Amino acid sequence: MSFASTLGIDVGGTKVESARADADGSVRAAHRHPANADRGAHRVVDDIVRCVRSCLSQASRRAVVAGVGGAGRVDPETGVVRSAPSLDWREAPLRECLEDVLDLPVTVANDARAITHGGWAYGAGRGTDNLVVVSVGTGIGGGIVNDGHVLEGGQGLAGERR
Repeated sequence: MSFASTLGIDVGGTKVESARADADGSVRAAHRHPANADRGAHRVVDDIVRCVRSCLSQASRRAVVAGVGGAGRVDPETGVVRSAPSLDWREAPLRECLEDVLDLPVTVANDARAITHGGWAYGAGRGTDNLVVVSVGTGIGGGIVNDGHVLEGGQGLAGERR
């Protein structure tokens, strides 16, 4: 039986999805909520919080940490979305906003890199040292695992179209 509970959040231009998973990657609760990116970063944060609360209301256990994947260039140290063209975000302090509201430690990453890490750790890429992932949604992105390391790139854009 797993005791750690993680909240995963995918922020896109048209929707927010959240899932609560155990340490082995088993999804225990999930919710999808529409998002209107044209309303600005703070209003989309409201959509994220609504989605998360709906997801967690289905869960039997509280999450202890949250990870957010969002389109665009993300500073993984600060959790600031530097630019996200599909969301029309610039310098959005996503981690800070979510930590304040959710009362959880939050990590923010580029969505394609988050998908790459998940596929490598729990999915079809499990057990391999080299992997390439192509993410197709509102935009196109990608991620690369090389010799057992998810590449970030000089500006956090490894695998991304500029």
